[in-house]
Amino acid sequence: MDTKNPGDVRKTHWLDAERLRVYPWLFISVYVVLGAAWIALSHDGVDIKGKPLGYDFIAFWAASRVALEQSALAAYDLATIVQAEREVFPGILTAHPWHYPPTFYLLVLPLSLLPYALSFIAFTGATLGAYIAVLRRALPQREALPWLFAFPGTMLNLFHGQNAFLTAALMGGGLLCLQRRPVTAGVLLGLLAIKPHLGLLIPVALAAGGHWRAFAGAALSSVTLLGLSSAVLGVETLAAFVDRLPHVSQWVANNQLPQVKMPTLFVTTLMLGGPTWLAYALHIGLTMGAAAALWWLWRAPVTRTLQYAGLCCAALLASPYLFDYDLAWLALPLAWSVRHGLEHGWRPGEREILMLAWLLPIVFQGLAVVTHLGIGPFVIGALFIVILRQAGRERTPGIPV
Repeated sequence: MDTKNPGDVRKTHWLDAERLRVYPWLFISVYVVLGAAWIALSHDGVDIKGKPLGYDFIAFWAASRVALEQSALAAYDLATIVQAEREVFPGILTAHPWHYPPTFYLLVLPLSLLPYALSFIAFTGATLGAYIAVLRRALPQREALPWLFAFPGTMLNLFHGQNAFLTAALMGGGLLCLQRRPVTAGVLLGLLAIKPHLGLLIPVALAAGGHWRAFAGAALSSVTLLGLSSAVLGVETLAAFVDRLPHVSQWVANNQLPQVKMPTLFVTTLMLGGPTWLAYALHIGLTMGAAAALWWLWRAPVTRTLQYAGLCCAALLASPYLFDYDLAWLALPLAWSVRHGLEHGWRPGEREILMLAWLLPIVFQGLAVVTHLGIGPFVIGALFIVILRQAGRERTPGIPV
C-alpha cells in the first residue's frame, strides 16, 4: 500500500503532477474543436446526422409546447411529439419520444416559453452550474476544477442536452446536506422522483445509516412532487407514463433504443445474445448484491464521503435503464474516492481503475460497437469495489470528512 506522502504522486506513479495539469486541458481543447465543428457543419439547427443540436433536449422543449398548446397527455403520443419536434426542426431525421414521468414533466413545463436555443442555454447552464457547485464541495482542491470540466461525462450530457447535471446535483447536494441538514437532504434526494429508477437504493442507504429524518423528508418530497405534478398536468399523465414502461422495455430489448449507449448489466446480457429473462435475472442479482454491500458500507464506521461515493456507484449499477450521458454521475464517486486516496493513500491498481472510470463515458460506446460487449457495469462495479476496499482499510470511527 502506498501511504508515504499520499498526496504526492510525482515519484511513485505515472499520473504525475505534470500530467495532472496538462491532460484536462487537452480534453477541453478537443471538446471545443468538436463542438465548434458540430455547430459549423449543422444547417438550420440540424447536424449532419439529421439530429437537432442539443439532441434529447428537443423532447423536453416539444413536450412543453404540446402541453401548453394542447394537453400534457398528448405528448405521450409518439406522432404528436414528433410533429411538434419537426415543426421546430423540419430537417431532423430522428424521433425523440416522451416517456418521462409527470414529476419531470412538471419541471420542463415552462421550457417552450423561450425559443429553443435560449431555452437550451438556460436549462443546461442552470443545471451545469448546480452540478459544478456540488462537485466543487465534494472535491474542493483548486486543481480539480479543470478535471471536472474535462470529464467526458460532463461533455456528453452537455451535447445531449440531458438532465444528468440536475439529477447528479440532487444526489450530491442531498448527500452533502445529510449530516447537518437532514430534512433538506431528504427533500433533495426525494426530488429524484423526476427519474425514479436512479433512486432505487437511496432508501437502503438511509435506513442502514439510521438517517430517519432524511428518509421521511425524501418520502414526503417525492410524494408531494408526484401529487403536485398530477394535479397540474392531470392524473392521466401518470397512467400514460406507466403504460409506456412496457414499450420502453421492448424498445431496449429490440435495440430500438441503442443498446451500445446503455451501460447496464441488463443490456450487456442482451448484447451478448442472452434471453430477456436471463438479463432480468442477472440484473436483479447484481442489484441485490449492490444493496447488500451498500448496507454494510453505510453501517460501517468509515468516512462518510466513502458512503456517499458507494451509494452513487450502487445507484448506477441498480438501474436497468441508463444511458451514457447518465455517467455524468460518476464524477461524484470519483471525486470522493480521489479525495480519500489523497488523504489516506492508494493500493496498486486503484488509480488505474479510477482513470478508467473517468474515461468510461467517452470509450464505452465505441468499444460496445466493436466488441459487442458493454464494459460499463464492469467498470462501475470495479470503482464500487475500490470504494469498498478503501472503506475496509478504514473501519475506524471518528474520521473527519
